[in-house]
Amino acid sequence: MTASSGWRLLGDLRHRAPEVAARPRVELCSRITRDNARSHSFPSAAIAKSRSSPSGNRIRLLGAFLGLVVAIAPIRAEELHGRIIGLADGDTATVLDADRAQHRVRIAGIDAPERGQPGAQRSKESLFALVYDQPVRVEWTSRDRLGQIVGKIWVASPDSPCRGKPDCPMTVDVGLAQITIGRAWWFRPSADGQSPEDRGRYEFAEQEARAKKAGFWRDGTAVPPWEWRERRAGRTVK
Repeated sequence: MTASSGWRLLGDLRHRAPEVAARPRVELCSRITRDNARSHSFPSAAIAKSRSSPSGNRIRLLGAFLGLVVAIAPIRAEELHGRIIGLADGDTATVLDADRAQHRVRIAGIDAPERGQPGAQRSKESLFALVYDQPVRVEWTSRDRLGQIVGKIWVASPDSPCRGKPDCPMTVDVGLAQITIGRAWWFRPSADGQSPEDRGRYEFAEQEARAKKAGFWRDGTAVPPWEWRERRAGRTVK
């Protein structure tokens, strides 16, 4: 697949990707047992009174409301702004920020072929063409066991006239782009860390890439990197 056909495929996906929405599942449970009451020296009569009184009902409702707010409040993502100065493979990059500090970033939600695995070099080349020496924005909420930032990288579209400038709109989700052109898998083992919308988009992109035989899907023998690592290590990857 050529670079131009890959970007046409990405543009097609943008128009066809379904909107996936899901409401957070919240389980609230509030209960005071008589044993707990006795252990805190609360007379049972007082408990019964508090349960039946308007003020007791208001307190319980307030507690339930606060629990609901805490449960559904999204984790606020950190943002890192900088320029890509290095790539390890098709899903890991080094970002240089304005203070000249370097940050290793693993792209969230995807897994690219490992070094030595078929397709690894092509995956790295496609990421290079998309982000190298480009201003990026990284949205992240966690680090992996190696201390690397795990986040979503945004970059200006390759066909944007202002590409390369810090103020150019960053409209391309790099991880989604890598999946779309068949250079990375949707990383199912970490899907729980994605929003429902992103899970839907990434899964759909992979299905489209497979159907169109894009990238490593062309010959039908592609092996997901996590399975490749498992086979090489001789153990289950957790």
